[in-house]
This record gives sequence, structure tokens and C-alpha cells, in this order.
Amino acid sequence: MLKQSTGVAVLLIFGLAFSAIGAYLLFFFHKGYEGETEAVITRIVVEQSTKDDYKHTAYVSYEVDGVSYNDIRSDYYQSSYVVGKKIKIYYDLNDPTDFRADTSFGGYIACGVGVIIFIITGVTHFRSRKEYRKTGKKAFSPG
Repeated sequence: MLKQSTGVAVLLIFGLAFSAIGAYLLFFFHKGYEGETEAVITRIVVEQSTKDDYKHTAYVSYEVDGVSYNDIRSDYYQSSYVVGKKIKIYYDLNDPTDFRADTSFGGYIACGVGVIIFIITGVTHFRSRKEYRKTGKKAFSPG
């Protein structure tokens, strides 16, 4: 059985890891892609990759400086994608066909989950320690 402090440390690390992933998606994933425009999903190709798993690939069309880029394969897919949906993309100013779809929603979710895990674990742990010092009885704490 793990010691209480080890379990707390693991949960705090998970919280920090989720927050770090979210920060990466929000602030660094689009680094080098300075252009920003709106694209329209033109088609979604669904391929069966294993017996129970399917791979979805979205294709988009957009315009940069009066030049149209049509049916360009996206490296990113969300289950909310449907043909005709408008999405924000970031593109390379030197090669507008090289783009990344906006992943800020996933970044916000990851950051939020990380912060919640971190706060709940910390508060629960410190309340437990305070209760133990006060009464000498162990109170519940994650881990």
C-alpha cells in the first residue's frame, strides 16, 4: 500500500502534467504558424483502422491573401467536426498549405482538469494534516 504522501504527490504531478499539456496546446502548439484565418470543413474521410476503431481525416478550404486553398488535409480532427463547419486555423506565412487547426478548446479543458486535480488534492491533503494535528486521528486524503 502506498503511503498517503506518495499518493498525494502522484495526484499533484498528474494535475501539473494536465496543466502543462493544456498550456502547450494554448501557447506553443501554433508557434511558427503566424497567419490566422477561418477555414471551412469540405469533407471528412472515415477509414476503419482496426476492427473497432475508425480514423477520421478532415479536409478544409480557406483563403489567404486572395489565393484559395481547397480540400487541404488537416492533421487535426475533433468529433464536433461536420462538413460546412467553420474552424480557425493558423498557417505558415511562407507556406499557407502548412497549417494547424485551433486546439484552444482542448487546451482549456486540459488546464482546467489539471488545476481542479491540483486544488482538490492540495486542499484535501492539508485539511487532513490539520485534522490529524488537531485530533490525532487520520482523516480521509487521496492516496
